[in-house]
Amino acid sequence: MKRFLIILVFSLISHSVFADNMQGKFICHFKFSDGSGDPQMYTINGNTLKTQYLDSKIPSNYKEIDTTYDKYKTFVSVGTYQILIMIAPSENKDVIMVTIFDTEPFYKTNKVWGGNCKRFYG
Repeated sequence: MKRFLIILVFSLISHSVFADNMQGKFICHFKFSDGSGDPQMYTINGNTLKTQYLDSKIPSNYKEIDTTYDKYKTFVSVGTYQILIMIAPSENKDVIMVTIFDTEPFYKTNKVWGGNCKRFYG
C-alpha cells in the first residue's frame, strides 16, 4: 500500500509539473515549406489556447480536447478552420514543442509543421 501511495503521489506531481510548464505565453518562430513565417504569440490558459501573429490584433482560438496521453496538450481550432495543435513539454521548462496539423480548405494538401516556442516573460 505504501508503494502504491508513493507511485500515485509521484505521478500526480509529475503531471502537475508538465501542466505548469505548458501554461503561460510563448513566442514561436515557425518557418513554413514556402519559406514564409512570422513570429506568433501562443497563450495557454487552462484548457484554452490563443495564437496571434505579433503584427496582428486578431487571435485564433483553440480548445483542448481530451486525449489518453496526459503529457501532451492537444487543441482543436474553434471556428471554420480545421487545425489541430499538439503541445509537449521539453527538457527546458521555458520551452514547449509544437506540432501543427493544418487542413484549411485553400491548401491543395494537408500541411504539417512544428517547432519550439520559448516562454515570454513580458
